[in-house]
Amino acid sequence: QPATFDFIMLTNEFTWAKGCTSQVISGDRVIPEAEAAHRVLSQQVRDSLASASDLIAVGLASQEGERTQEEARAFERAKTVSRWMSSVSKPEMALWTLTLGQYDKACKGQEDSDSSFERPVMFAGVRSKADGVNLQEALGDAISGHDNLPSRGCYSRFDLAKIQ
Repeated sequence: QPATFDFIMLTNEFTWAKGCTSQVISGDRVIPEAEAAHRVLSQQVRDSLASASDLIAVGLASQEGERTQEEARAFERAKTVSRWMSSVSKPEMALWTLTLGQYDKACKGQEDSDSSFERPVMFAGVRSKADGVNLQEALGDAISGHDNLPSRGCYSRFDLAKIQ
């Protein structure tokens, strides 16, 4: 069953602050938590996600640290992004979290000099989906084989959960 997605990965503009689940960094500056949703989900981003049927908040964590802790951090980051998204989306829009877990340092060689897949702020919109589609499988297929998206195999998890 097919589905199509719009992915937004802010690798150069915003990254997660090391060890944090609610703070992001832009340049060398920490963005205050009260401003994060507005800054990360700019009008341009909101416009691009406005026609989505579902929104997916992605959480991931870096290669450093113990796996269980990093996976928990990735889950908390996904929840943070979902709160940001719910504050700017239509109430009837379905909202999901995708927990990717800890980044695998073996994947560093796949990145280009302009991006890092360790701590980017990332989310997606479901542009279309067939009735009965397994969204987790469709999402996994959609990110496979693309140089500009983190590979499913580069993280310790791939857990999609509907929260709204």
